Formats: sequence, structure tokens, C-alpha cells
Amino acid sequence: EANPPRGYAWFQNRNVARAPKVYVGSNNGMLHSFDAVTGREDFAFVPNTIIRNYRLTQFTQHDGPLVPGVDEKPIVSDAFINGSWRTVLV
Repeated sequence: EANPPRGYAWFQNRNVARAPKVYVGSNNGMLHSFDAVTGREDFAFVPNTIIRNYRLTQFTQHDGPLVPGVDEKPIVSDAFINGSWRTVLV
């Protein structure tokens, strides 16, 4: 077999030195990623739904109401997807 399946222990060992991250959802609908050591923001993600339903526009209006964009805390977990291990953020 050209690419033998690799187990979860292999995946864990391969990623043991991965930089630690902190993920935070904000009430403006963005998901922020921070380096857990330095505190530096890596990225902020805005889901397409927040743009399509005009919530992002409402956040920028001075007299607009607060429209919460966070329902739950982000969850990071390892999952076996399409024959290989991956880390997913939901």
C-alpha cells in the first residue's frame, strides 16, 4: 500500500510541538485566534452567514441595536475525516 493508514498516536506525536492557540468568539460575530504564548492575534474569521444576514452591517451602525453573534464557545477537537486525522475547530 502506497500510503498506509496512520493511527491517532502517530498524529499526536506529529503535532506535539504545535504552537498553543486560544480561540475566542466575539459578539460582533468574529472568531479570533491568538498565540497562547505571545497573545498576538493570528487571524479573525467572519462567517459568511454574518455577512449575508447583514449582522455585520448592524454592528457598524452607531444607533444600531446589539445583535449577539456568539451562541457557544469554540471547541477544538481531533477527528478522523476521510481516512486521516485532523484537528477541527467548531
